[in-house]
Amino acid sequence: MGLTFKLGGGFIFAVAGLMIATGAWLWLRDPLQALPEPPRHVLAAQLSETETLDRIERTMTLRGGTGNGIGNGIGLFVSLPANTTTERLPVIILLGGLGTGAKNARYVPKPGRNALIAYDWPMPLYIPTGLSLAAQIPDFRARLLAIPAQVTAAIAWAKKQPWADPDRVSLLGFSLGALVAPAVQRMAEKHGHALYRTVLAYGGVGLGDLLAHHPRIRALPGGEALGILTDLLLRPLEPALHLPHLRGRFLVITGYDDMFIPHRASARLHALVPEPKTIIARDGGHIGVGPDQIELLEEIVALSRAWLHKEHAIAR
Repeated sequence: MGLTFKLGGGFIFAVAGLMIATGAWLWLRDPLQALPEPPRHVLAAQLSETETLDRIERTMTLRGGTGNGIGNGIGLFVSLPANTTTERLPVIILLGGLGTGAKNARYVPKPGRNALIAYDWPMPLYIPTGLSLAAQIPDFRARLLAIPAQVTAAIAWAKKQPWADPDRVSLLGFSLGALVAPAVQRMAEKHGHALYRTVLAYGGVGLGDLLAHHPRIRALPGGEALGILTDLLLRPLEPALHLPHLRGRFLVITGYDDMFIPHRASARLHALVPEPKTIIARDGGHIGVGPDQIELLEEIVALSRAWLHKEHAIAR
């Protein structure tokens, strides 16, 4: 029995040591190096096309390449003016809330003489709970960490298109999009794809803190522990680690009464966004597409559009 106890104790200590070493490795690893690299070459497959009086709308998938961040393909929704000929259009890369790019693009009415490219999030809309969620954590983590590589590949693809002005490609991150946009921009800059202007709306820093603060998570036992685990597993995406390295001009929009982004998280975001930057704080809560949120969303889209036009990032 004594030998069994010693063996069992040794096994427990070994597992604990392995967990500590793994945690230290995840924490100390350079966040940019921990992210998958974007594919060097992609092939674009058009899935559908719809033409109206003033727009051509396409759903597309980018596939192939030598990088390991492309997964099963990169889904994009591309909206262009219908009568584009040899004109070089400003490009907007839209990272909206969860869902498809086509759905998120609907909340940007009348894009004008600009190319709008909205990204399909690689995560499923239905998130399981309990043991099912625990079993899928490695897959979810891989999908999330692939986002900067995927969006960088989309940016590189867009810059090569005959309708694109490669010197005026801007990034718009709203809500969830604002959380990953700093890592996306840093990855893009690393690969030579500087962004012209950047909008970060209703984001913050401290991913674990943000998750633990979420009303649904806060009500659960172990919510703080889940936040700590999130900080560890998603550290390569942490906005605070990427923001100081970025270059460009920035618009930051936050809400005074945002129940999802605590003031400390948005205040740190304000401090870490490089100059030159414009910071706007609005009354009201978090943006969304619910009946009581759509008016605020429309105001934020209009604010972003006005700033981008003033910065010569978009055309009318």
